[in-house]
Amino acid sequence: MVLQDGSEVVFPENASSEEKASSDKELSNFKDFSRYLGMPVEGYEDKLVLLLKKLKKMTGGGTLCKKRKKKVVFASRSERELKRGLNDREKRRMINSVVRAQKTDLVCCLETKVSEMSLKLIKSLGTGRFTDWGAIDAGGASGGILIFWDNRILELLELERGVYSISGRFRNVEDDFIWVFTGVYGLVISRAKEEFWEELGAIKGLWDEPWSVGGDFNSIRFPGERRYGHNLTAGMRRFSEVIEELNLKDLPSPGGQFTWFGGLNSQAASRLDRFLINNEWEDHFLGVFQSTLPKIASNRCPILLEGRGIKKGKTPFRFENMWLLLDGFKELVRAWWTGYLVVGSTSHCLAEKLKSLKRDLRRWNKEVFGNVSAKKAEALSRIQFWDSKESLS
Repeated sequence: MVLQDGSEVVFPENASSEEKASSDKELSNFKDFSRYLGMPVEGYEDKLVLLLKKLKKMTGGGTLCKKRKKKVVFASRSERELKRGLNDREKRRMINSVVRAQKTDLVCCLETKVSEMSLKLIKSLGTGRFTDWGAIDAGGASGGILIFWDNRILELLELERGVYSISGRFRNVEDDFIWVFTGVYGLVISRAKEEFWEELGAIKGLWDEPWSVGGDFNSIRFPGERRYGHNLTAGMRRFSEVIEELNLKDLPSPGGQFTWFGGLNSQAASRLDRFLINNEWEDHFLGVFQSTLPKIASNRCPILLEGRGIKKGKTPFRFENMWLLLDGFKELVRAWWTGYLVVGSTSHCLAEKLKSLKRDLRRWNKEVFGNVSAKKAEALSRIQFWDSKESLS
């Protein structure tokens, strides 16, 4: 046996209390050991041998200073990631509490990290047996998009899965209103963003109906949507261009300037998540707005799109005073009016001509001025950005 100072002491392997006294060599070893301990061991040689044998067996080696190795199991990063997302029971419980508190009709979850979604998992998130769902499964420990809805409120007509999105075409059970929702998880890599924008364009071409898009676009529109942001970049301008090309609008979001937080002490923050809607979708609901909710189960804040009920009847026609400021507007209206050929009584002709004029004015307004509501929302966002800059300075 090797001692901590490096000296070696040899003991008989077959020693026992019934054996004879040790040999002279063994006694010499005991004397050396006695000097090392600083105390006499005479008369206790046999017991000492048994004790040292037990100690050797317990330490699992030939030295007194050698420690037993700890058994440590290191989980791979992939294994650790799979324990996150919707695989976490506590996280599912918190999501369920928000769904019930907000009384949501449709929910979109991103980065589920679930490679194969199950009905049991879905029911733990939503309204139990009244929940239907569609999903893009995660690739290993990353990605995954899930949408689920209350089938007492919404009836699914079609479901389309893309690379970066999942879209459902729904009918409202209450009023048979048909509309489309798309849940998205955009690319982080800037050079591949165009693939994501092209996929959104393809979805718009698939259905020409009221449309709502929500999720993580991994893009911002203005410097004020990123903490310590200063410059308007090409990527920001491109995001705004895509919104206009798709005839969507970005509603202001009270309740919090940022939706994603990262880095040490959450010093990094951006508004990566939002809802975009078109005019047809907004026209059907009263008081549509989006808001940011407090963080609950990740480094992201949930966002809520809400309407205070369903509008009854069609949206009334509104005459815009800005039309009168455009050169040639009066002449254009006069040409339209004289070109309408209607036969019947005076009141009938007047009603039919007004109906045709409203239709032409709506079409002309869209062609000349574009999405006015979206431009108003963008102007408000810019005002909010410069107001925040002014308050900081």
